[in-house]
Amino acid sequence: MSAATMRRPARFNFLAANGHLSLHHAWAFESGTTATDLLVRFRAWEVPVRDLRESGGAVTLPGTEESQALDQDVPLTVLFSEPDPAETDRVEVLEEARAFCRQYEIEMIPENEPERLLRILS
Repeated sequence: MSAATMRRPARFNFLAANGHLSLHHAWAFESGTTATDLLVRFRAWEVPVRDLRESGGAVTLPGTEESQALDQDVPLTVLFSEPDPAETDRVEVLEEARAFCRQYEIEMIPENEPERLLRILS
C-alpha cells in the first residue's frame, strides 16, 4: 500500500480500517543492510511522511486506482527491531528515527511489545 502527498509517494507495510484509517510501517535496525543504506532508506521515507504530516495526502491500495484522502493527523505507527547496542552506527540511525517520530507524532513500538500494536489494530 502506498500513501502519497501531492509531491511524493511513501510505502507502508499495512493499514487498519476498522472504523478509522491508520498507517503502519516496520523498520529493522538490527541487520540485513549497512547502517549507511539503512539511513538512506529511512531519510527517503522521512520526506514524504513529513509532507503527509504538513499537508495531508491520499492512500491507494495495491491493484486499485481508488484513493482515499488522508488528514495530516492520520495515526502513524512504526514497528521496529532494536539494533545491538555495540553497533553504534545503527543505534545512531535509530535515534534519528526516534527524534523524527517524536517531532511528527509517530508512535514507535519495539518488536518485543507486539501487544501495543495489536491494541492499535483492534
